[in-house]
Amino acid sequence: MNILFQNFKECVTTKYACFSGRARRREYWLYALAELIISAFFSGLSEACTMAQLVVPSVIVNVISLIVSVLLLIPGLAVAVRRLHDTGRSAWWILLGPFAIIVSLMALSSLIDKMSAGLLILAILAGIAPLILIYFYVKPGDKFENDYGPDPKADENAESNTSLPEA
Repeated sequence: MNILFQNFKECVTTKYACFSGRARRREYWLYALAELIISAFFSGLSEACTMAQLVVPSVIVNVISLIVSVLLLIPGLAVAVRRLHDTGRSAWWILLGPFAIIVSLMALSSLIDKMSAGLLILAILAGIAPLILIYFYVKPGDKFENDYGPDPKADENAESNTSLPEA
């Protein structure tokens, strides 16, 4: 739990809006886990207030949850961009997420009318787009320096190489 808190603290303080450099898989996924825990906490608190029919506390919890979500948007985007950089990809790849949402909404709105073949193809691509991003996030980073900076695991790689006996 300590490493989760330390990683989250580093992402929201020293690397709050740092879109340059590279992020290891551990940094990205620990941040994502911390965000999930925070979201689940506020969701549970809001649900508990609603079930207890406490309208004002429920509204306050929802407002605080919205503020926290907005504040965590920038570091979330920053760590995602740095993670893409670690795999040698441009930050533009992050636009697959909004693309998927927009196309899905377009497809849903056209269900009332007849869906065109082009929109159907876009809807299929929109379903694949998040999977592509997840693949990039779980893929190991470049082992050596790339266009976005040195390997964040360089120290660990150097230690593991020195511990191997020479053949």
